[in-house]
Amino acid sequence: MGWSSWHAYGCKSCTSISNTQCLTEGSIKDVVNTMSDDGFTKAGYEFIILDDGWQANDRNGVHLQPNSQRFPSGMIYLADFIHSKNMKLGLFSDLGPTSGCGLPGTAEHFIEDAETFAHWGVDYVKMSAYTAEALAMDEGDALANWSTLLGIMNKYAKLQNRLTEVVRENKGAWNDADLLVVGHRGVTLDQCRAQMAVWSIMPSPLIFSKHPRSLTAEQRALLKNEAVIKVNQDELGLPGERFAQEAPSQREITAHLPLKATAVIVITSVDG
Repeated sequence: MGWSSWHAYGCKSCTSISNTQCLTEGSIKDVVNTMSDDGFTKAGYEFIILDDGWQANDRNGVHLQPNSQRFPSGMIYLADFIHSKNMKLGLFSDLGPTSGCGLPGTAEHFIEDAETFAHWGVDYVKMSAYTAEALAMDEGDALANWSTLLGIMNKYAKLQNRLTEVVRENKGAWNDADLLVVGHRGVTLDQCRAQMAVWSIMPSPLIFSKHPRSLTAEQRALLKNEAVIKVNQDELGLPGERFAQEAPSQREITAHLPLKATAVIVITSVDG
């Protein structure tokens, strides 16, 4: 569970470290403080993940380095600050030679980058495949619209037997269905509730990506819903599965999770 910088900042250009509208040391510290003060950390959102855009344009020899204008104090400083708030630092990289933002990727530098991340105190690495050949869902990223979210849910249902098998065979592994879109204008609160419920029962990591200060009281309450989070964080970690669906015009989806106690969700009238 955590927060990602991607939907908040993406590849936006930046002219000042104090600019909180782009990915900088200042904007990340602001998010960390807000997450801590508003109870997100207490609810379980422990990872602060810097997505694409933190890297410098070039490596320092074979080593990745942060953009010195955006992060003048360096990544060890930022990791220490995040850890002081009882949270953990995550960093993005790409399997290919360059990232989607056109910055250095990890191709041909896996050992060096792993050593660099460990030296900095990074707790989590998001490894993308934007510029590398990889198997990906044809629905793409979890964009802020219901049709894309529904596509991911349907793809998961089609592959659920295989996905469940992978999780059962690899304890501690999770099927990542992409970011939560709570707080985006392209989806309703009810659609966000549906995504939160399905992602929890998959179970997929719960990572949202809008600045926590921009969320409404209802959106914050949804993200901190204790009952839903408890399902997602169940110690067995076993995926739920779809076991019934009506005609596409209604698209009633029912799923369950084989927990110590069973959890069930029903989604109706999702075309509306």
